[in-house]
Amino acid sequence: MAWIFDAAWREKATLSDGRKIELRLLRGDDAPLLAAAFEKLSNESRVRRFHGARLQLSADELRYLTQIDGENHFALGAIDAADGEAVGVARFIRLPQEPGVAEPAVTVIDEVQGKGLGRLLLFRLGAAARERGVDWFRCAILATNEPLRDLVNRLAPDVVQKLDGDVLSFDIPLAPLEGAAPEIERNHPFHQLFVATATSAFLFAHAAEHVRQWIAERATPQGAVQ
Repeated sequence: MAWIFDAAWREKATLSDGRKIELRLLRGDDAPLLAAAFEKLSNESRVRRFHGARLQLSADELRYLTQIDGENHFALGAIDAADGEAVGVARFIRLPQEPGVAEPAVTVIDEVQGKGLGRLLLFRLGAAARERGVDWFRCAILATNEPLRDLVNRLAPDVVQKLDGDVLSFDIPLAPLEGAAPEIERNHPFHQLFVATATSAFLFAHAAEHVRQWIAERATPQGAVQ
């Protein structure tokens, strides 16, 4: 099947502050870029994205974030055209038990937040998910994020929300995001919701579980020949 968002896909864009970036899919050799971008996140952004305070990403976590199949685990990054550094990443992980549903996450380094990058990454992520057969994004936010919870209730009062501990999850349909360059009506109820949650507000509700399972599946039994 031919996809628009494949290894050859590139998109150039200019942020609201004039910074020029290029979007492309993440590659297996992008671990150093992700590690450097993580260092540029504030503590607040790390908590929102990783659901807890983090000092650094481990080698196993970096492998997990970059060694992806592009279909069930998909990720694209935004690269600063001036210095080649990563300034944002968007990814989704399809839920094995619900193949039409995926968990999204968008992370933008603090210095470029609020300049349109999070929104752009999320829309392209949604379009890529659609062409891979994903119909819904199961979004998760910290339950303590009261402004965002109020926005969800106001803009999408019919969306079913599920509270699990300190994580609130809800599903958003991806049909409005179909296509490589979707035209979204600004009065669409989900438009403001996407924009508001794009910059470091999404998190993987089961991130630790995803990572642990991935590492366990690839662990070499003691005494085995590699």
